[in-house]
Amino acid sequence: MSIEPLEPKHIRMFHDMALKEFGGLSGEHEPNLIDSLAYKPF
Repeated sequence: MSIEPLEPKHIRMFHDMALKEFGGLSGEHEPNLIDSLAYKPF
């Protein structure tokens, strides 16, 4: 079994979905952090 990495666009999509469902602040505190962390384990 292999684990597929989540692409940054998918992480942002999940975040947007959570915001619509639960509320909160949009945007990113550190814009490049998601991009760098998404592929770090791989």
